[in-house]
Amino acid sequence: MDQPRWIPQVYGYTVCLIAVITILISLNSIVNNVFEFAEPEMSREVTGEFGGRSLEACRQRWMRTTGPTRPDGPAATPAIPADSVLMALCAEERAERVAAVRHRALRSLVTSTLMLLVAGVLFAVHWRWLRGSRTAMA
Repeated sequence: MDQPRWIPQVYGYTVCLIAVITILISLNSIVNNVFEFAEPEMSREVTGEFGGRSLEACRQRWMRTTGPTRPDGPAATPAIPADSVLMALCAEERAERVAAVRHRALRSLVTSTLMLLVAGVLFAVHWRWLRGSRTAMA
C-alpha cells in the first residue's frame, strides 16, 4: 500500500519548524552567554545579595554564611575576623564566583553554537529535500 504524498511533506516541514525554533533559542543563548563571558563580574551570581565590594557588604555576607557556631546551643554571634582578612576572604570568594560564571558561560557558548550548527544543517538538508520533492511531484 502506497504512502500518502503529504506524510513526507509534513515530516519535512515539521523538522524545518523545529530547526528554526532551535536556531532562535540558540541565538538567544549565544548572545546572553557572550555578555556573561565578557563581563562575568556583572553576573547576578557574582553581584548577588551581598556581592558588593564594600567592607560592610563583606561583613554582612560573613555574618549570614557563618551563622551560629552550634545549632543545638544558644545562638552565639560568630567572631568577625579583622577587616583586612575579611576583605581578602570576600575577594577570594568573588574571584571563585567569577571563574565559575566564566566557565559556565563558555560551556554554554560551545553547546549553543553546536546546536545552532546542527539545527542549521538539518534545516538546510530538509528544506532542499522538500524543494526537490515539490518539483518532482509537479
